[in-house]
Amino acid sequence: MSKFWISSKADENLYTIMSELDIDRPTALKLALAKGLVEVGTVREPKKIKDHKREIPLDAVVKDDFLLIKHLIINQIQRPLEDAEIVPYVAHYINEGLAIMAEEINHLSEMDNYLLYLVTKHGKGD
Repeated sequence: MSKFWISSKADENLYTIMSELDIDRPTALKLALAKGLVEVGTVREPKKIKDHKREIPLDAVVKDDFLLIKHLIINQIQRPLEDAEIVPYVAHYINEGLAIMAEEINHLSEMDNYLLYLVTKHGKGD
């Protein structure tokens, strides 16, 4: 399967999220993808990653969920995509999701729990 890149800043954000939530890399990447899809919305063309830091196998994120993720992305961008076209969108939404999550973590006080913040923010059906 394909691979994609995350930026240096996204790599730092990934470790922040893994540490904050005490989760492994694939889980953090899946959360970042979901966060990116929810928060970023429609994208005409995914941003090109100029600062390649870490190469990640697509399989580490999508595994058995490729078709589901493909259609979530298609739903967001409102146009059909071939399988090979999914990779840049996955990279885009993950990089954006990592940035959003890191920003949210930075705005929490030391007494706040990011997992509870996520449940409160996204668990209400907003």
